[in-house]
Amino acid sequence: MTPVAVTGLGVVSPFGAGVKAYWDGLAAGTCAIRPVTLLDPAARGPTGWRSSPPARRSTTRA
Repeated sequence: MTPVAVTGLGVVSPFGAGVKAYWDGLAAGTCAIRPVTLLDPAARGPTGWRSSPPARRSTTRA
């Protein structure tokens, strides 16, 4: 096993960035679900929001 060092705690959530914003939102019992407004639906391509094709598995063997 590889040793791991945890150096801090961080949260990015619909309530905001940071543990305090996350905890305050949870403690207040507010709902953070909102409509998506930062994406332009007209910019969606024929294959969806993905901007590049999925990665392919290598078939070569060593």
